[in-house]
Amino acid sequence: MAFCAKRWPIAYVDRDMPKFRRFVVVFLGAIAAARCGGAPSTGPDKTPVPSIAIACDAPTDSTLKCRASVSCGASPCAGTPTDVTASATWSVDSSIVQLVAPGSVVAPQTFLTGSYTNLRAQVPQMESGCQGVGVFPGVSSPLPTFVLVGRVYAGSDPVAGAINGATIQVISGLSAGFIAQTGTAFPVSGWCTPPTAPAAGTFVLYGIPPGTNRLLIQAGGYQPLERDVTLTFSGPPATIDFQLQRQ
Repeated sequence: MAFCAKRWPIAYVDRDMPKFRRFVVVFLGAIAAARCGGAPSTGPDKTPVPSIAIACDAPTDSTLKCRASVSCGASPCAGTPTDVTASATWSVDSSIVQLVAPGSVVAPQTFLTGSYTNLRAQVPQMESGCQGVGVFPGVSSPLPTFVLVGRVYAGSDPVAGAINGATIQVISGLSAGFIAQTGTAFPVSGWCTPPTAPAAGTFVLYGIPPGTNRLLIQAGGYQPLERDVTLTFSGPPATIDFQLQRQ
């Protein structure tokens, strides 16, 4: 830029100059330095805080094995390990599942199926990781659980046609019996993702494990709808849309 090429003598201030003028010269000089790549800012560096994400593999026996990976968002984690499974401090409610190795949990000898807890991994100066886990009937190992989000609407526009008060029930699968309602916050706390009031026409199902679940969607004045939704060990699908037809 022509402004920068002139290399204005911004550090020079005439001591006989009135105070106000001296202030203006110094102020404009600071702006010029910033624009021309002059003295660096004295503010603190905005270094991203590494965060831990927990992912679990499909179990081959009675043990659920999870790992803790580290990321810094879009920025590289300079000097930070990408996997902290072995070095992290792991915690879980031992009355529901028990830690047998870093990131590895089993169901206790006596347990209640349909019980849930959070598996956490912590490392100093990192945002801790959290993954829901649960035990289910007919499954020897614990399973990771996820949050399933969907929208129920009428017409062609999911936003304009949002239906509040629709009931979503899991009628088959490991989560059979789970119920949610569009536009209504989940009433129970203690999940990795804190329950919040969903948007109009949106429902949230917590504690859903990998596998296929059949959902029944019902709303007054509309034809009921059934649909299978499959979750993998990588997590739930993106927001699912359910379009209802008037009776």
